[in-house]
Amino acid sequence: MKRRILSASLAVLMLLSLAGGAYASGDDISGASYAQCYIAVNGTEIQETALERDGLFYLPVRAVCGGLGYDISWSQEKNAVILTSGGSTGNVVLNLNDQTVTENGHTFSMLTGSYDAGYLVQNSRTYLSEELFSELFGVGYQFDSTQNTIFLRVLAENSIVISTMKLSSEDENLKVTVQYPQISGLDDNDVQSGINAILRQAAVGAVSEGAQNAYDVMTTRMEYSNYTAKAETFFDYRVKYNQNGLLSLVLLDYQYAGGAHGGTVQKGITFDLSTGKELGFSDLMNGDFSYVSYFDKNIRSEIDKRTAAGELNEISEFTTIGEKPDFYLANDSLVIFFQQYEYFPYAAGIQEFSFSYATLSEMFNSAFGFLFGKTAQLSETGTNALSVGDTAGVTLKGNPTTGYAWYYSFSTDGVLTETKNSYTPDSALTGAGGTYVWNFKAVQPGKTTITFKYYRSWEGETSATAENTVTYNVTVS
Repeated sequence: MKRRILSASLAVLMLLSLAGGAYASGDDISGASYAQCYIAVNGTEIQETALERDGLFYLPVRAVCGGLGYDISWSQEKNAVILTSGGSTGNVVLNLNDQTVTENGHTFSMLTGSYDAGYLVQNSRTYLSEELFSELFGVGYQFDSTQNTIFLRVLAENSIVISTMKLSSEDENLKVTVQYPQISGLDDNDVQSGINAILRQAAVGAVSEGAQNAYDVMTTRMEYSNYTAKAETFFDYRVKYNQNGLLSLVLLDYQYAGGAHGGTVQKGITFDLSTGKELGFSDLMNGDFSYVSYFDKNIRSEIDKRTAAGELNEISEFTTIGEKPDFYLANDSLVIFFQQYEYFPYAAGIQEFSFSYATLSEMFNSAFGFLFGKTAQLSETGTNALSVGDTAGVTLKGNPTTGYAWYYSFSTDGVLTETKNSYTPDSALTGAGGTYVWNFKAVQPGKTTITFKYYRSWEGETSATAENTVTYNVTVS
């Protein structure tokens, strides 16, 4: 998927006008030529269809969010879709007037960075792009061309709360608008404090740079009385991946210090939530594989395609990503990006290049096998030997419609931590059973036994029979 993030509204309009046939956000595209495909949410087909064009999918908000358990309402006054739920993304407002999303107090643009719009309207129905939908509602998606169906599944996100801290001020020299994230809910307070300090310092650094720019503006105004420019700092973030004990964010730092336009620096930052470590690109990769040359070749090819299509031109030739490229993790892919002016002109924005996890399976460090669906399964027999950082899974069958559910406990806490907990129905038939999946990450050396029991909650743990009890012995070194 093609992605770009632009740093100024003028550049956004320029790019949208250059995208031949693309619709600007909010256009009513009734009667436009879009293919349709079916939608299944957690294995259950819904009545409405998705729109598809050039490999990009747009999902009907009311139908899909209803299937995810949201209550949907419409504000005529605000021209906004309002979604409410008791989950972590409990309140989401899609404001069609100013093309923004407000999620639990965090307001950001609907534009996804691609040439195509982040949302469309057709026959009075609002559709969100698959990319924005995945980011907002924590769902994974996969298109099956043989069934002409896009399958959506709810992702098991980390058990943390992400709050938005805000700062805004304005005087004759400087306008400041800052939103930065702070997390809570981690068991290790030291790790949590360390991550929050890094995120807070990034925002402080942006404000400090803005103050220096304001001083320069003030100095220039003292010298030239007709100089009217005002410095501006705009700092924001997006949550891109929040699963399996990892948190990947994008930090956006826009600065204007006078002149024709400002500039945005984008930073991708990925944390291991068990240790607080910032993961570098090489941490994710298998050192035995020539991964740099693989990315170089594929990015070079994609640049050539975009150039041939008239979407892009280089101001300096791209040759290699090097050892420390800018990147972030998305729900379905690893994304490498380049800063403004690094290889392309300002109007090109921040060019992004996505690589699906499935295509990178040989290149990833085995400890991150969960990214492409490869997780070692724990065995009921013998002892399962893991190293700190390894992830292993448990897969069990069950049927929640009977009232039964699986419950587990550790004989020793702190050795393993759960990073995934999901259930997928085997079919859309009423009363059908399905598959439960848990992933556990080894966080410190030690021994523990995981005991799973299958019983009805009102009958209690002691009602679980031997046939409905499964144990896994694990040693972490």
